[in-house]
Amino acid sequence: MISKARISSVKPVLGKHALQVEFANGKRYDVDLREHIRQFPVLKPLEDLSLFGTAQVGEWGFDVSWGDDLELAAVTLHRLALEQAGEVMPTQAFKRWMAANKLSLTTAAQELALPVALSLLTAVGPQ
Repeated sequence: MISKARISSVKPVLGKHALQVEFANGKRYDVDLREHIRQFPVLKPLEDLSLFGTAQVGEWGFDVSWGDDLELAAVTLHRLALEQAGEVMPTQAFKRWMAANKLSLTTAAQELALPVALSLLTAVGPQ
């Protein structure tokens, strides 16, 4: 089975902190990384568009790398792609929805007719 999160190709979007990413399942997304770069200080060097533009698929397609020092995992890019495309609910939005409705993971899963394991994965995503 091919992992959905493996990357087949990556192309920086000219003049933006965004990547056009094609995953092994054939789906393509434009992934805006401005907020992600701001959120993680280790990625600060990517604010420089000339460095950002050097993005390339890492070994085996499991990440995108910028030289030897910076990389983003394919699973992170896949999650961001799905969130930005509106195909999944962002983790923080899911947590806010649960809190606003006073739901546990089990009751949230029941409300959404989801397996509890899936709701747990959504709720404990990146902080």
